[in-house]
Amino acid sequence: MNRRMTLGVGCLVLVGAGCANDAAGPTRHPIRAATAATVPTHPAGVIVLSAPLAGRPYGVAVSSKNVAYITQLDASRLARVDLSSGLGFTGSVAVGFIPTGVAFAQGGQTAWVTNQLSGPSTLGMIDVNANSQVATFASGGPSGLGGNMFEVIVGKNDNTVYVSSNDQNVYAFDPETGQVTTTLHLGGQLTDGFAFGEVAQHPDGVRLYADQIGDGNVAEINTETNTVTRTFHISPGSTRLQGMAVSGDGSLLYVADEGGVLRVVDIASGTQVDSVVVGQRAFAVALSPDDVQLYVGVLDLGLVRVIDRASRTIVNTIQLPESGARTRRIAFSVMGETAVIADENGYVHFVQ
Repeated sequence: MNRRMTLGVGCLVLVGAGCANDAAGPTRHPIRAATAATVPTHPAGVIVLSAPLAGRPYGVAVSSKNVAYITQLDASRLARVDLSSGLGFTGSVAVGFIPTGVAFAQGGQTAWVTNQLSGPSTLGMIDVNANSQVATFASGGPSGLGGNMFEVIVGKNDNTVYVSSNDQNVYAFDPETGQVTTTLHLGGQLTDGFAFGEVAQHPDGVRLYADQIGDGNVAEINTETNTVTRTFHISPGSTRLQGMAVSGDGSLLYVADEGGVLRVVDIASGTQVDSVVVGQRAFAVALSPDDVQLYVGVLDLGLVRVIDRASRTIVNTIQLPESGARTRRIAFSVMGETAVIADENGYVHFVQ
């Protein structure tokens, strides 16, 4: 029997009942060890490995210890890659149904996953050393979480996990107590982008940005008080906001828009100052650790536009190699020598 789910592209996707349980099949290229950069950098922009992965790869996150988790929507699993030792899959974690968002705590020992369509939807806690889901917190239960949970990000001090839901809320969740401390009603169809920015002039130190797909708004959240301090309306017409990133100095916010552009927003004024045309539906955005390049995934074209942050020009296009490629989330290794690209068509691509 098929179940329906809503993903960030704003369309209904049919999910088949036959789910793959393995982390991956044979790779198409020899495993290549990840190089160790000594200062932050960015990849040269060449795919060095395209590794098959069952279950529709979607979300991806990399820890401070260079462990990568990739969510497998139909397989109810996370695939693991230890980037410090190579580019092969090293493990798999059984989680809930339709694991969508994944994020690591700062120390790298804990990760969080949104099991979007488990019955009910759950937020899962992963012990990274044990490579297992050790606790779940259910929607509609004592935790205070609600709706079908979608995206997740961990606060800078690990004391709050922020979770978006299709009930138009973002929940501030305390991992120590297992309880929601604040419910932020942002409205819009669904929050599909989170981004942290540290701004020296801001008295609270850290701001969290959350966008809504359907209404073109980005909410700025004060993470000390868990209140919305400002709302930026940056997307005219019927375009749809997706992934986000904040510049290293905290001055600019980059927002992928399904209208085919990357929007550049001045954080001080909350207004758009530029845009870069990337083609069709822009989905993921990732900023290289050296603050030099932006990787923007273009979903329907199966490619990644590489944008020079200073000039705001496209300097490279990384075309995913197989027919039918669908670019989802993107993340960089700690020092930036490797980019990990989730491809919903059944691959994880490693760029160096």
